[in-house]
Amino acid sequence: AEKGQLSEIEKALETKKKNKENLEQKRRELDKTGDVSKLMGDLKVQSEQKEHDKRVLQASLKELHKDEIRYEKIELDLKEIESKRKNLDRIIHEKKGKAYQIKRDFEDLLRLKEKTKELEDGLKELQETSEVLTLLKDKIFHKRGIVMYAINQLLPQLAHESSINLSDLTDARFSKVHLTPYEENKSYGIRIGVEGPDGLFHDVQEFSGGEKTQINAALRFAIAKELASLPQVGRTFGRMKTLFIDEGDLGSLDTEVSRELFVKKLFDMGQFFDKIILITHLTEVADKFPGKIRVYMTPDERSRIEVSN
Repeated sequence: AEKGQLSEIEKALETKKKNKENLEQKRRELDKTGDVSKLMGDLKVQSEQKEHDKRVLQASLKELHKDEIRYEKIELDLKEIESKRKNLDRIIHEKKGKAYQIKRDFEDLLRLKEKTKELEDGLKELQETSEVLTLLKDKIFHKRGIVMYAINQLLPQLAHESSINLSDLTDARFSKVHLTPYEENKSYGIRIGVEGPDGLFHDVQEFSGGEKTQINAALRFAIAKELASLPQVGRTFGRMKTLFIDEGDLGSLDTEVSRELFVKKLFDMGQFFDKIILITHLTEVADKFPGKIRVYMTPDERSRIEVSN
């Protein structure tokens, strides 16, 4: 029993010894730290600094959270922008393809335009050829076609010249002549119409003998002028240089004025001919010409020719 108590006492002493050593250790540590109040003050300052740092960190965390939210939003925006960029790239690619196709189509259109122009020119030539062929078929290469075609080509100018001539021959009493071709059954010809004092056109047969003579002379002078204007064609068809006029019914010109107008018009024709020869039985008309060839019968019934200048 004493051994057991001794053992416990030894243990207790050992424990106290350790506690004493611990206390000594603490005391030494306290000695090292110095004044406790100062230490507490330092700890308080450190604690306040830590608290301040904590608040700063918390504020930074809040800002960081906000930045994180902004970052996430920016990231989403970037993804959306990237998606739009890809979509725009796709659209641009499609537009480039369409632009290339449009360019090809435009080039094709230009070629088609040139081809169309060529075809239009060809069509125009064909139309002109067709018109000529139709004209030849319908107006010329048929029975009496060439004659009627030539007449139709000459009539407007002949009517114009005849109107001028008739105005000169009648002292402007009659001044308009119409020449109209006609073809009836198997006959064809030209109808002559002259405007009368009533303003209406009348057939030439409705006029008096002297008026018919004036109309006839107006037509003959117009035809003569047209023949004189034809060009020289080789040796066969030469330009007319001499005009022969057979007075015919010149005597039907019942006034001196009408005869003088006839002679004056005949002299005017001298600008188109080298020589003008009038055959007349009227001495008063012949005397107006500078040169005369007189044909007469002798008492013994022989013909004689007398030339006077």
